[in-house]
Amino acid sequence: MWLVAAPLLASAQWTAAAYIGKAHTADADIRVTSGTGTDVIFNKVDFEDRSFQGPLYYGLRAGYMWTSRLGLEGEFIHMKAFARVSDPVTFSGAFPTPSTANTTVPGDVLPQYGVSHGLNLLLGNFVVRHKLTRSLAVGLRAGLGTAIPHPEIRAFGATLDEYLVQGAAVHFAGGGEFDLNRRLFWFGEYKFTTTRQRFDLGSATVENRFVTHHLATGLGLRF
Repeated sequence: MWLVAAPLLASAQWTAAAYIGKAHTADADIRVTSGTGTDVIFNKVDFEDRSFQGPLYYGLRAGYMWTSRLGLEGEFIHMKAFARVSDPVTFSGAFPTPSTANTTVPGDVLPQYGVSHGLNLLLGNFVVRHKLTRSLAVGLRAGLGTAIPHPEIRAFGATLDEYLVQGAAVHFAGGGEFDLNRRLFWFGEYKFTTTRQRFDLGSATVENRFVTHHLATGLGLRF
């Protein structure tokens, strides 16, 4: 038994990492409803990420590799998303005043829609790691968790500006690691996340799915 367990214990280790990067949230259909008779879907609204404007895009994670290949970790991702509500888009649904136009500006009913203090994600990841050479490895991650958004929304005279804990979040990632020494390593990674959010502003609601692609790079420590 000890002959089997010894190699596993020798390779087991804790890890911690921090990173910065760039996020891109895909165009999304935004549904806006209100008690005044509005129930409209704005199609393929564009989002800005402002990853390099404060507060910066960043991520933190820590975990335990119980073998050299398999591990579990917790991860926190801070990203942002700002809907371009001044750009005209196609739409479907109903306004209080019927419209025959093919396009409209979301800002007419949704003057502000941003998740500016973070579309924060708190995740638990399963990790698979494979060494290619003595100093180079590749890793894959699959995770599930919750969103902790801080929306800033104005619609129908109401506002929402506070932290919330709501909605499941899904995470997939893959990338490479390069050992700088026995404990310190550099890594680069592509990440995919998705979460569906519904924000309530009294008698109005705003909802959409955030599908985001990330490129991240940072430093990690094994101990």
